[in-house]
Amino acid sequence: MLLIYAKNRAKLQKLPFDLDLKYMEEIWTDICPIFNIPLKKYETQGHHADSYSLDKIIPSHGYVKGNVRIISARANMLRSNATAQELALILNDQNFIEQNS
Repeated sequence: MLLIYAKNRAKLQKLPFDLDLKYMEEIWTDICPIFNIPLKKYETQGHHADSYSLDKIIPSHGYVKGNVRIISARANMLRSNATAQELALILNDQNFIEQNS
């Protein structure tokens, strides 16, 4: 399914696409490389933080070999729209909470 969805997104976003099943098998992982958590396949659609997600490492390069990886949906969401400044604010807030617990 990740491959089908990626192909559709590439077409809609007018991005390059050259992925195939063989390549997806080569990069497949059951552990999110960012959060080091097990990834799960869900039968129902919807947002699941620990579900598989296809990440474009450099978004403008599209869905091409060498520019994609499997990560968690949560990590992909944060990578897609959080700025470095926003992530720093979250980290600072977490440090504040831990110091005052």
